[in-house]
Amino acid sequence: MNLRQQLKSCDLFSGLDDAALQALESEVRVVEIEGQRSLFEQGDRADGMYIVLHGRLRAVRMNAEGSEQVLGEVGRGGYVGELALLLGSTRSASVRAVRDGTLLHLSDAGFRELVNRHPSAAMDVARTLARRADAAQRQVPTDAFRTIAVIPISAQARAEGVTDELIASLSLHGTTATVRMPAAGALIPAEQLTRLEQEHEQVAYVGRWAEPLWNQRCLRQADLVLLVASDDEAPCAPPEWLRGFLLPTHLVLLHSKDGLPRGTAGWLALGQYREHHHVRRSEPEDVRRLARILCGRATGLALSGGGSRTTAYIGVFKALQECGVTLDMVAGTSGGAMLGAMYALRMDPQAMLESIRRLGNAPFYLDLGPPMVSMLGGRVMNRILRSFYGDYGVEDTPITMMPVCASLGKSGPFVPARGPLWRAVQASSAVPGVFPPVAWDGDLLVDGGIVDNLPADVLLPSCSRGRILAADVSAAPRFPPSPDDLHATGGWTALWRRWTGAARPPALLDILQTSACIASNARLGSTLKNVDLHIQPLLGGVPASAEPIAAMVEAGYRETMIALERRAVTRT
Repeated sequence: MNLRQQLKSCDLFSGLDDAALQALESEVRVVEIEGQRSLFEQGDRADGMYIVLHGRLRAVRMNAEGSEQVLGEVGRGGYVGELALLLGSTRSASVRAVRDGTLLHLSDAGFRELVNRHPSAAMDVARTLARRADAAQRQVPTDAFRTIAVIPISAQARAEGVTDELIASLSLHGTTATVRMPAAGALIPAEQLTRLEQEHEQVAYVGRWAEPLWNQRCLRQADLVLLVASDDEAPCAPPEWLRGFLLPTHLVLLHSKDGLPRGTAGWLALGQYREHHHVRRSEPEDVRRLARILCGRATGLALSGGGSRTTAYIGVFKALQECGVTLDMVAGTSGGAMLGAMYALRMDPQAMLESIRRLGNAPFYLDLGPPMVSMLGGRVMNRILRSFYGDYGVEDTPITMMPVCASLGKSGPFVPARGPLWRAVQASSAVPGVFPPVAWDGDLLVDGGIVDNLPADVLLPSCSRGRILAADVSAAPRFPPSPDDLHATGGWTALWRRWTGAARPPALLDILQTSACIASNARLGSTLKNVDLHIQPLLGGVPASAEPIAAMVEAGYRETMIALERRAVTRT
């Protein structure tokens, strides 16, 4: 191993001259660590810092309840223990190896020697450490990977073709090497695997369902594991040979080309999966979507709430499809969640339009009653949403859907990952005071616009190197001039003024919806910093029409086409 070259490749030491590198070379030692082993424990005396040449480390901290909290992970080129080195303190977290790795260890004494012999070089190192001291800045996204193991969960999975397509798709995002099980009795030297990782941006290890020893070898080299299963077999737990590994594990469910996924909850209940993905056989675009999500290069769309104005999103979907923009995931709030869920189920624009018309004609007056919890009950909305989404769960959507809600119990955002899709959409749309909160696992959920009316941030993990589009119809309604004595006006007086054409007070629904989104809209500027294309479907207004719903769809289509032409956002 050329130690000096390895040091130079680490950004921490990349600015050092040859003399400083030569001095540093004598102060570091190579450490080999096996997967699942502990590097150091929280509270240990600091003995220096570690730089990752190959492998992956996970930092965890014991919280007040006695359970472990994952702080993050570092991969090749990352480092841990630098704060304890600078401060001379004990370890603030435990660090364990996710997989087999090679580290460089710089001891306290070694760092002091570097300070004494090359003070300017030590200052350069210290400045770099200071810039990256914040954990959020120095830790890579949790599921970022350089090596991946793809292993079928059973013989019925028939994963060979999909695996080959996935490797080909990964190679679109970086040079990719493939490692398959060698002939009986043959061994692959560890040095060869290390060289593959040095020479390629990604290495894919292909497992076999009936070869546990080979699969474990794949796992020992992997940052991430994909377990591949088929939906035509009964749900089963992850294989025994996977137990004990700390690897983030994703489930890939293969489906026939026709129909929509069902029964995903049964699979998820039997295993601890970081994420799950739906892939249709003989549908290369689904595999390409999976590769984009894994590599953080997905294209996501955030949809704001906005009541009936969200109908314009049907036109947005139509324009994106015509321009070849493939959406890998959708996040939506309130009405945006309602339309986004339709898209995630691959509903065509005409079916969406018919659904919205049914919603507009729904007899919500039947739910009027004493306003003990809300003005309206939820029975009519329940019935309508069930007719839209059937018995599909959030986990069943072939395109990842994130319905953003506000949690009253936790006083913050909540995104249901499992459970009835219709109920999650109802929770995201439950304007406080208008509709009752939705009970969810001991919590109460209401309209997500309170906390995040344009939920672009939830798309960041999978779109960090991809693109985030945002469609926003949340412009505040134009309130008409109100009577000066509005503060003293009762309901009967307001009703009389509406009948007689006098100065009209603002509508209750507009007041509640606008009030609920004030705090969320105030942070719109910071949200848009993460957005690559901001679409305002109703920016140009809605043309007068005998059918306002169709006019809003047309307006959304028109403004999206203008935005796409301006930014030239297309899928290659």
